[in-house]
Amino acid sequence: MKIGNMGIRKQVLYLVMSCSLITLFITGGIALYGMLNIKSDSIEVSSNIGEQASRNSSEILEAQKKSELIEIAADKAVDIRHRMNDFAHDVEMIAVQMHDIYLHPENFLPQSLDDSGQIQAGKINFYIQHSENFNSTQFANEIAMYTSIKDFLIRDAEFNSMIDSVFVASKNNFIISADDDRKKSPETFKPSPVIYDAVASDWYKLAVAENKMVFSKVRQFIFSKKLGVFCSVPFTDASGEILGVVGAQASLERINAIVQEADFGEDGFCFVVDDQNRIILSSKNNFEFGTESKFKFSGQGLIKDEIDGKNYFIAYAPVENMNWTFAAAFEQEKVNAPVAKNATIIENLTIENISKLNRHIFYTMISMAFGVLILLFAVTYIGRNLSDKLVRPLHILSDGVREISSGNLDKKIEVNTGNEIEHLAICFNAMTDELKTQMNDLKKITAEKERIATELNVAKDIQQSMLPRNFDFNRKDFEIYARMSAAKEVGGDFYDFYMLDEDHLVITIADVSGKGVPASLFMVVSKTVLKNFATFATKPDDFSAVISCANDQLCSGNDEMMFVTVFFGVLEISTGKFTYVNGGHNPPIIYHAKENRCEYLNVKKNFVLGGMDGMNFKQQEIYLDPGDLIFTYTDGVNEAMNINHEEYTSEKLLSFMNEVDCRQPLKDLLKSVRADVAKHVGEAEQSDDITMLAFRLNETKK
Repeated sequence: MKIGNMGIRKQVLYLVMSCSLITLFITGGIALYGMLNIKSDSIEVSSNIGEQASRNSSEILEAQKKSELIEIAADKAVDIRHRMNDFAHDVEMIAVQMHDIYLHPENFLPQSLDDSGQIQAGKINFYIQHSENFNSTQFANEIAMYTSIKDFLIRDAEFNSMIDSVFVASKNNFIISADDDRKKSPETFKPSPVIYDAVASDWYKLAVAENKMVFSKVRQFIFSKKLGVFCSVPFTDASGEILGVVGAQASLERINAIVQEADFGEDGFCFVVDDQNRIILSSKNNFEFGTESKFKFSGQGLIKDEIDGKNYFIAYAPVENMNWTFAAAFEQEKVNAPVAKNATIIENLTIENISKLNRHIFYTMISMAFGVLILLFAVTYIGRNLSDKLVRPLHILSDGVREISSGNLDKKIEVNTGNEIEHLAICFNAMTDELKTQMNDLKKITAEKERIATELNVAKDIQQSMLPRNFDFNRKDFEIYARMSAAKEVGGDFYDFYMLDEDHLVITIADVSGKGVPASLFMVVSKTVLKNFATFATKPDDFSAVISCANDQLCSGNDEMMFVTVFFGVLEISTGKFTYVNGGHNPPIIYHAKENRCEYLNVKKNFVLGGMDGMNFKQQEIYLDPGDLIFTYTDGVNEAMNINHEEYTSEKLLSFMNEVDCRQPLKDLLKSVRADVAKHVGEAEQSDDITMLAFRLNETKK
């Protein structure tokens, strides 16, 4: 039996039997392919694991190091704060003693001053200072009372390492002071001048103004010419009246001793900046006070930057109560040294593991290659003969299908194999004939749809042209603006406005039931009927009759039972009287300019137009003040839904109107409302026509 006369099933069976010899070849090929992929994936995975391990461990080490640097900066900031708090605590204790002296002067012994107003107490100089025109006789008793604090002042001046000078200043402008300038240079010490206006000094005025313990900014001391800060605390009598201020000086060289204690070796240095971003302290010997820092510190943290040509990690932390920031700078290269070493170790281990894996895979692939070569020759001969006989009709079939798919539907595939492939070719030819018929039908349907779309676009243009677009009446006593956006090509919403005479403006906004072409046709009828009855009304003020007549006209011949909601109003411009009739429409929003407030207009419940003839409609009226505004809309605004089917709601509309500036131009106001609705709707499709109309009564100059 010839293979060409077999069915496909028998041919496949014959091929399976014939190809049993090459099963090993296929298995070997798959295995070889798998080994190659395993090799590639293993190398990639090993490299990625090594890189990730290096990166993760390096990040952890770097993070730990950075955390240590931040902790160092925070600890030193706390140390400075504690030292300054101890310094301030001694000042506060003296203020407490001065308060007690005023309350119980009998418990304290006055001290005597020599003729120069001084007392020598070992290394401490205790003396009095006062303003230029001070009368010491007038305040002799108070001075004697102040000298009772001598022992406390001398003790703090001698034993508190932060204090250069400590003093008590009276509101009567004299000072009792103790300083230790002789500690450092007793051979050159000279008593401080006695003339000093304390009450006018910054440290005195700041303490009195704040009525609490305060630190001054870094400044130069008047007598010693040193740089430092003042700590000052007011003290009071029993009634709380401020009697004076206790103060102390701490020079920067004393505070800088704390900074010098931070030993960073050759790896880094530290410095302190004040709230004006000036460097006031530094562990560098060659630093210059007042140099502006290039860094803007805020809170606690760590940054990277270059200093003097080297890259540094700079950890910083605030010195609380002082408005200072302590910063510690460490060379990045030395900080990152452990990180770089760790990365090198992991990289070497990864390279070694990849090398071992390559050797194992190489030997396995060599063994498989020899087995594949042995089977290759046997498979080649059998496969060549079988594939030619089996694949040739398939080629004919595929070539015919390719030509048909390119657009030649007249092509016929001819395959004479006597098996399923021939039957498949016959089916393809039948399918081609059917496809040709369907394509001709599709062309007709497409042409019809294009014609309908063109007509709808024309209808949309006609509908839009029927709505008034000229909002400029060349008048200043009122302004009006409106806009409409249909949900489909044409819609059922409409608005209208026109002048009955020079003093009466008519506005209409309406929403026809349904959408599309039927709603647009009913909209045209409704708009025409309303305008005709309003224009030719026999009684100028009886607008309820206008709506009733329009309703009866719309009910006549309304076999489709369509209806329209209408809000109809007439503004008498000279008086501000606004007469309106609501036919089942959404209540408008009125803006009261005097109160800068919006609310819903009070409307009586009336039936819709076109629903039932013989209906009576109630007419209402209000008076508008200059600047008042009426905003009307259709339910496409308050019922606009987002993708979660949540409506915009009337409450949200009123809330937005109370938030937005209703005094802006009406065009911008309506644009703002439309934007807020669009924000709520988001990506949801517009579900209904959206129409808005607003008018404002303006004040006219007489």
